[in-house]
Amino acid sequence: MTISINSEGMAMTKRFKVTDYIAERLSQEGVEVVFGVSGGAALHLLHSIKIKKGINLVTTHHEQAAAMAADSVARITNKISVAIATSGPGATNLITGIAGCYYDSVPVVFITGQVSTTRLSGDSGVRQLGFQETPIVKMVELITKYATQIKKPEEIMLELDKCIKIALSGRKGPTLIDIPDDIQRMEIEVPDGTSHVFLEEKPLFLLPKIKDSEWSTLFKLISEAQRPIIVVGWGIHLSNREEDVRKFLDKLKWPVVSTWGAADLLDSEKSYRVGTFGTHGVRAANFAVQNADLVLSIGSRLDTKSTGSPAKSFAREAKKIMVDIDEKEISKFKKLELDIDLALILDIAGDEFPMLLRNIEEAAKPISQYWRSKISSYRTELSRQPLQHNLGNIDPYEFVKVISEACESNMRIILDTGCTVAWVLQDWVFKIQQRIFHDFNNTAMGWALPAAIGSISIEDNYKTIAIIGDGSFMMSIQELSTLKATGKVLKIFLLNNSGYAMIKQTQDQWFNSDYFASAANSEMIFPNFKIICDAFGLNYKKIEEQKNLITDISQVMHAEESMLCEIIISEDARVNPQVKFGSPIEGMDPPIKNELFKSLMIINTD
Repeated sequence: MTISINSEGMAMTKRFKVTDYIAERLSQEGVEVVFGVSGGAALHLLHSIKIKKGINLVTTHHEQAAAMAADSVARITNKISVAIATSGPGATNLITGIAGCYYDSVPVVFITGQVSTTRLSGDSGVRQLGFQETPIVKMVELITKYATQIKKPEEIMLELDKCIKIALSGRKGPTLIDIPDDIQRMEIEVPDGTSHVFLEEKPLFLLPKIKDSEWSTLFKLISEAQRPIIVVGWGIHLSNREEDVRKFLDKLKWPVVSTWGAADLLDSEKSYRVGTFGTHGVRAANFAVQNADLVLSIGSRLDTKSTGSPAKSFAREAKKIMVDIDEKEISKFKKLELDIDLALILDIAGDEFPMLLRNIEEAAKPISQYWRSKISSYRTELSRQPLQHNLGNIDPYEFVKVISEACESNMRIILDTGCTVAWVLQDWVFKIQQRIFHDFNNTAMGWALPAAIGSISIEDNYKTIAIIGDGSFMMSIQELSTLKATGKVLKIFLLNNSGYAMIKQTQDQWFNSDYFASAANSEMIFPNFKIICDAFGLNYKKIEEQKNLITDISQVMHAEESMLCEIIISEDARVNPQVKFGSPIEGMDPPIKNELFKSLMIINTD
């Protein structure tokens, strides 16, 4: 960086190399860690990050892992996070991680290197001119809020600022900026004291105010409710409104169910917390939703995993109030034949949200003794009964009980997909200030290990554990090397059930238990995980019997160094209960006795 001085000795402009400017701007935004993989078209980017004081560069062994680690940091901090990759396969390897950010509304700025401008194919009609040239901007347009390629060095100031602000505005999400290699090395003049704020003629994000008629409808629906249920979703975390919502729920004391994304909003001791609902939720929560006469949904898009199928079977005799930032997420139900009685297009992070909560509080009545006792009976009569399987190995639900008891309050639990996330979010006993993170909507296998590396890269008072299935672990196993290089402490619990248990469960339902491409056998081989840990210099422990579970997990949790703990789960362990595709969410497998079902249902099921 060089500084130009005027005749009075005052600095007028600063001259930056483009990639040094990027590092400076990211530092101004509060970015403290950047993830990336080296490559010819990304070296200048990575070097500028490396030498920038205050930013820690973490280099993973796969670009997908870099994207997922950045995703994790943005989820945890609710601030911009960054991942960098080179052109060609480096850029395309980011795509799964970009998709996860897009579907979960996570604000990550992805920066890709590109071949030099003289090697861009442009409108020549050829597939590729420069070596490893890839049109990454066009590739990711459908899974980013904004994606652009820099054509001139001066554009970096405006375009980087746009990427940051668009990622954070409205419904958050990822952006991408693609920078040719020769432009990265050029210099630009930056006016001193200029923050280069991106301005538009109109605000980036503007929602209409709630109408008087909508306030009136809200009051009527809330005041008339006899069997209300509140749904809380991921949007509450995205908006940093956790404390406001907790206080609101404490005052109302209406029964509360949560999506996976908000499962950690309330500690399990809250009497009104019923649990997670939906296709992989708990029976009590599903029965509460289905028998309600009012569903108030805050910060959830109510996807098909929440509603079951067909969507019109969801809370079919209830009035529905949906609070969401995205009008399209509400209007989608017209095609699905599900009526939303009051759609409130509202930014939970905005000024109207506290007013909304106050109006609901004023209109709400205490729940009746009848509804309170009904919710209590759901909890009692519909508690999960373990499936009878090979008790020689560990019951996954027993593992969840033990590990949740062993975890402290200030703990981040990072989950991978498949049965792992379902087991945990059905039976976890939450403590105050615990956070659980997962790639909720994209549910990419292999997410948890790089996401946990992202978590331990944040300097705060939280500890981190990762819970990963053996199938998912194989998708990012190389990142054990990255973990070792960080020098940070991470406890990994590897649930080894000899293959893909969630797929097996689907094959139980649709393919007469023909476990093709899902079971550990001669066609799908899994390694000796102890030898893998030895190779990466990682401590290892194996737990095979239920009787040793509490003592052994306690030892792992109290270890001062990183460790992988392999938990041997029975091969026939399944998510219990689970809704089969095509069923309403009260119809979970394995089914309960018909007499009990009818006695607990209030609405008509004929």
